Amino acid sequence: MNNSSTNTSLESLKVLYNNKGYSESIDTLLKNKNIFSKDIFHYNLGTLYAQKGELAIARYHLEKANSIGTHKNIVKNLDLVRFKLGLENESQMLDKVDQLSFSIMEIQKEDYLIGGLFFLMVFFIVLLKFTKFKKAFCFVCLFLSLFLFGAGQFIKKEFLTGIVLHESQLRTGPSSIYPVRTVIKNGQKLIVSKNVDGWLKVISPRPLEGWLSQNDIGLY
Repeated sequence: MNNSSTNTSLESLKVLYNNKGYSESIDTLLKNKNIFSKDIFHYNLGTLYAQKGELAIARYHLEKANSIGTHKNIVKNLDLVRFKLGLENESQMLDKVDQLSFSIMEIQKEDYLIGGLFFLMVFFIVLLKFTKFKKAFCFVCLFLSLFLFGAGQFIKKEFLTGIVLHESQLRTGPSSIYPVRTVIKNGQKLIVSKNVDGWLKVISPRPLEGWLSQNDIGLY
């Protein structure tokens, strides 16, 4: 769709937003999804859900927008939603291992690729121009490049980050027949791994390890 159509849709959304027609704005945004970049689409959707008071789904869309393209307004709205959810100190309550886990998940797949290409480039430069310690240094650079390529593929394939969309029961196994370990409040951020018959294994934060129905969490 051309820029004229995009601008028309944006103006329509602004009018509805200023008139507090948040539900109508959401409908308009969803109907015109294809004309927006992914980060702007999820940013606007998250902002609208926040205005409606649906904070968990608002956080999901804002986190998704932030994972695609960070800019000031996304971070600002995300901080406000976390505050309203009572999760403004969420990261400070994590131990070092969980903090590291979430930090790794925030690295984009493209960043692993760039890092791998950088070390691969260094490998070839050293290989061509230098002789002293060449073999050992080249081996290290080649190892790091291959590691980053592989790590990016593995992490993004095996693990996902998600937001709990409503208060949910965390169980000790992948079925509703297993005992409830605890109840997770809506808006909580989690890292999950394998899917077993519609149940996701929560691996971080570690105090919340267990199984959650895939219907209870928005993944990104």
